[in-house]
Amino acid sequence: MASDAGRRAPRPVPWGAALVATYALAALPVYAAWLGLDLHLRVVKAGITQRVPLPDLIAGTGERPFVLRALVPALVRGVDAAVPVAWRARFDRAALRAGGTTLRHRMAGLAWERDSFFDYVVASVATYAFLVGFAIALRALYLRLYPSRWWAAGVLPLFALATMPLFFQQGAHFYYDFATLLLFTVALLAIAERRWRLFYVAFLFAAINKETAILLTAVFLLEQWRERPRLVLLAHAAAQLTLWAVVRGLIAEEYRGNPGTLFEYNPWTNVALMRNGVSLPHVAFFAALLLAAVVDLRRESKLVRSAFLTILPLTAAYFVVGKVGEIRALFEVLPVGVIVVFNSAVVVFSDAATVLRRPASRSPAGSP
Repeated sequence: MASDAGRRAPRPVPWGAALVATYALAALPVYAAWLGLDLHLRVVKAGITQRVPLPDLIAGTGERPFVLRALVPALVRGVDAAVPVAWRARFDRAALRAGGTTLRHRMAGLAWERDSFFDYVVASVATYAFLVGFAIALRALYLRLYPSRWWAAGVLPLFALATMPLFFQQGAHFYYDFATLLLFTVALLAIAERRWRLFYVAFLFAAINKETAILLTAVFLLEQWRERPRLVLLAHAAAQLTLWAVVRGLIAEEYRGNPGTLFEYNPWTNVALMRNGVSLPHVAFFAALLLAAVVDLRRESKLVRSAFLTILPLTAAYFVVGKVGEIRALFEVLPVGVIVVFNSAVVVFSDAATVLRRPASRSPAGSP
């Protein structure tokens, strides 16, 4: 009989890899819904209904403000520069030949151009990776805030992914949406862990991706206000404002000759939309955040409370420069929004369970 010393120690269960695989699988139907596909990969509606096709964004000829959200187009251009044109053309031909009529019908339904199939695949892989990365970063953020709640940290990203199809029910959604989720979550994680290099990297890419990155400076100031000397804090704020202004200014200058405007102005359109009634996801989103804030926000960390306040400028922008019903325009608040909603649900169910477990009081002897 072999001695215990001669036996190999059992390998630890790779929980990290298992969680990543779980999140990647859970993200697949969410991503399909975002594209406009059902569970059988049939086109229900073209999910990415932006007015500017992806090839125009990559070429830099698209309409403003969409072309100003430059991260994903720049990423695709970088891959295009690294892959020879002949290889890309060969990939397109091979994929279209292998996919046959089914693939061509899917592409037509999604309004994908055949000559740019490689670019659509690169953009799709990148945005799917952003979505999975958001789930991973959200778990890390929750664990940093609540180190003992490891089970809740594993469930929270699944809860967040399960709620996301609500955001796709009305209006357009875009290639930069999931990058916004990931980068805001990573920036919040960096603040929580006091990893300032990581924060500035996330801030830089968030600024390239979308102008709303400036909200991270507000979160930084609110969370750090009594943690650092005022001069140090103001120096950080000035550095962030300068970085944001330089990035957004260079992008605006690059595309100043493009059609369109820096921002859309839709208050009267939104008034007309609200007169016709608002969608259920719209009502559910704001109601859930409001109720969760009442139940749980006061118990949350300073970071969560500070980031949750971004709902105020985001809501103002939603009604002025956004479109009522397109609640994906509020993605910046979603990382902390789902934390507050999730924790408030835990509080409510825990309180209800406590009441149910409490033994009924007995009546005094002789009383009816």
